[in-house]
Amino acid sequence: MTLTYRTEYRLVGRVDRTYRGVHALAAIAADLLLASIFGLIRLAFAAAGWVVRLAWRAVRLVARCSRAVVAGLARGIAAAIRPPSRMTKPAWAGSVEL
Repeated sequence: MTLTYRTEYRLVGRVDRTYRGVHALAAIAADLLLASIFGLIRLAFAAAGWVVRLAWRAVRLVARCSRAVVAGLARGIAAAIRPPSRMTKPAWAGSVEL
């Protein structure tokens, strides 16, 4: 029994090839090498996409936190500047004297 590698592809017409022995071993090795290279390229693009998504989420988180801090500071400054909304009675003016 010999090592056999059979492939079929279509470029212009149908191509069917069969390799035996050392040629089959070389074809299998080339096929595995190319599959590994394209798999690593795919993995690199997936990792790059993951990094970009992670960076985008970090930027959004910083923006939301800074927006919350600025809004809190604005509320605090506005409360410090604004006079009380209604006049309060002094402590010595109780209801008994009125």
